[in-house]
Amino acid sequence: MKIGAIVLMLLAIAGSALAGSDWVSAPGPVDLPNARDAIYCQNTSSSWNALNASNGFSSEMADDIPGSFAGTDVNEVTFYVAEWGGGWNPFTSMTVNFYNTSCPPGMNADQSFEVAYGDCTAQQVYAGGWYVYMMTIPLPQAVTIGSTTSLGGRVNNGWGQNPPYCGLVICDTVTGCGGYWAGDYWGYPRWTALGSYLGYPVDVAYCIGANVTPAEATSWGRVKSIFR
Repeated sequence: MKIGAIVLMLLAIAGSALAGSDWVSAPGPVDLPNARDAIYCQNTSSSWNALNASNGFSSEMADDIPGSFAGTDVNEVTFYVAEWGGGWNPFTSMTVNFYNTSCPPGMNADQSFEVAYGDCTAQQVYAGGWYVYMMTIPLPQAVTIGSTTSLGGRVNNGWGQNPPYCGLVICDTVTGCGGYWAGDYWGYPRWTALGSYLGYPVDVAYCIGANVTPAEATSWGRVKSIFR
């Protein structure tokens, strides 16, 4: 009986996440699928961690976009949003920031968009000791990527610093200069390289996309008239 109880306890510990308000670590890898309309995704390896990026803690995560996409218009961004310390709660909105500088980003966003949760496409990709949803965020207008553009993200919730805590998932494969964190609440200035905080280089997991929509509304009658 005692041995069985110890085994069950160890299994429970192994199956739970290690977490604080600043970060969470999963006992197993989280597989991050690509967004459907993505032209570029930075999630090439499974992830084990997420860091706080939420309005309650004035925190944010950001990463550079490869310069090879300079001149490309994007109108869709995907972040992999994590919640921990409780169940999954739909939050209020996502903030997507674009900075005209990289490695690190600028101190202030050059373009900023807040998109309501209900306007995003949410897909659960992990559930265990914490939850991860792939949040595809439509931008209200297209953004042209520059040679030194950085992309930032933040979760806006209505419960502030209470759990569940909210943040963005990171990936272990680094492209470019790696990710950055605004962790002022925990004594880390804006911007701190994620590698300096975790002890090894990591990137923010994200996708950018160009979701093409019809330029002009049409009707079935109009379509039929084309083939008369």
